[in-house]
Formats: sequence, structure tokens, C-alpha cells
Amino acid sequence: MVPDLFHGNPWELNATGVDLMDWLKNHQPQDVDPIVEAAIKFLREQKGVKKIAAVGYCFGAKYVCRFLKESKIDVGYVAHPSFVTSEELSAITGPLSIAAAGKFHFNPPYS
Repeated sequence: MVPDLFHGNPWELNATGVDLMDWLKNHQPQDVDPIVEAAIKFLREQKGVKKIAAVGYCFGAKYVCRFLKESKIDVGYVAHPSFVTSEELSAITGPLSIAAAGKFHFNPPYS
């Protein structure tokens, strides 16, 4: 399943005259979380899925991290994660694989 995290308003590849920060104002957790919640609920309740694996690239990585907890997503993989907070990383309860570039500034807390 691939939920539309952009709610019909994707960032256009090679877009000109579009401000990323302005676009992001309409794509905050309060906008995206309900989409992810609905997808998880559909898979678990309508399809009977017992285990959910999720993959997120860049923008989507944040939501893999936000929902990688009991009764939500069971395992995750993210590449080029963006906008992930240390609080979101600290709340993760399942296994997560992170692919980040060599000089990418992404420092998850380790315990």
C-alpha cells in the first residue's frame, strides 16, 4: 500500500518558483498523521495484516519514524531522512534501518 502523504499536492520534481518551506506549511504532522493512521487502520482492521513494514524516503522517513511503535508500524527502513526530530527517534520501539549519505547530518540517539 502506498498512501498519498501529500494529499494530492506533491512536490513537483524540478519545480521552479515554488518555495519548499511554503509547501511544507501544508504538509505538517497534523496534516499527514491522519493519512498514515488511516492506512495502518485499513491494513490491520480491513485486511487482517499482523505485521507492517514501512519504507520512507526523505519526507516519508519522518512518518516511518513517527509510527514505528507498538500497534502501528513494526519495522522500518528510511533513506535520506529529513525533518526527523530527536524526540521522534527516541520514541521508536521497533527495528529501523537508516541509509544516509557520507556527510549527511543525521545523528540518531543511541542507547
